[in-house]
Amino acid sequence: MKIQQVSIVALTLAATLGIAACSTTPKRNMALEEARQSHQRAKSSPQVLSLAGEEMAQADAALAQAERAWNAREPQTTVDHLAYMAGRHVSLAEATASSIASQAIVDGAGAERDRLRLAQRTQEANASRDAAERSQMAADNAQRDASQAQRDAEYAQRETQIAQGDADAARREIDSLEADLASLNARKTERGMVVTLGDVLFDTARSEVRPEGTTNLRKIADVLRAHPAYRAAIEGHTDNVGSASSNYLLSERRATAVHQSLVNFGVSSEQLSITPRGQEFPAASNETASGRQMNRRVEVIFSAVEPVAIR
Repeated sequence: MKIQQVSIVALTLAATLGIAACSTTPKRNMALEEARQSHQRAKSSPQVLSLAGEEMAQADAALAQAERAWNAREPQTTVDHLAYMAGRHVSLAEATASSIASQAIVDGAGAERDRLRLAQRTQEANASRDAAERSQMAADNAQRDASQAQRDAEYAQRETQIAQGDADAARREIDSLEADLASLNARKTERGMVVTLGDVLFDTARSEVRPEGTTNLRKIADVLRAHPAYRAAIEGHTDNVGSASSNYLLSERRATAVHQSLVNFGVSSEQLSITPRGQEFPAASNETASGRQMNRRVEVIFSAVEPVAIR
């Protein structure tokens, strides 16, 4: 009887211990703890949340499934497996975010490299364009300079031809003038061609032209009309008989008389000028009668005011 009671007590105690053992839930699961920590780390990362949202959603679902298994007191192997899978999803989310971020950096570096290359090529293209424009401008300037030089050369040639023509015309004019004055015994001087009219033009101390003196004056008038480019300076001279002042006035009156005679013969007054010299410039000595006669004279000096131009 006592043996049966002991056996019953022992069985009762064993059953109680077994039930107690079965009703006690483990306080911790290391795999689930690690899954929770890695999940919390990923959740606190803005990079993971922004770049791996889909992967994190899968990690959330896997961790939730592990948590339900743990709370339902499913076997530890099941909880460990589900916790492991949750950790894998978290790792995948972190790896995905890291990969996308790295690729963005690479892409950004490539874009910056492309931008720098484009900027360099643009700069080189601009430099080439500027160099081409400068070369074209230099070529245009050279062409303009060459054209201007050609025009200048042509102009200089024309001017040379004109000058040569003017010189030839002037030479012919001089030759013609000298030929026309040959009958008046004109002489060539530094002042021009000089025709001397002796005292046969005037009576002593008089300024009226004698009739016989008009022949030479008419010839002089013909020459001046034939050569309008020439001017005639009329200079009156006397000997030293009498006072210097009276001789000066006499030379002026005689030069004026010759001037008036030439105008009467059709010469323009613009071709004529009067200069009284008095006794200051004798042509010979006043010590002899023949010398004084030579000094009583009127000189007509021919000179070209402007070169004769034939164009």
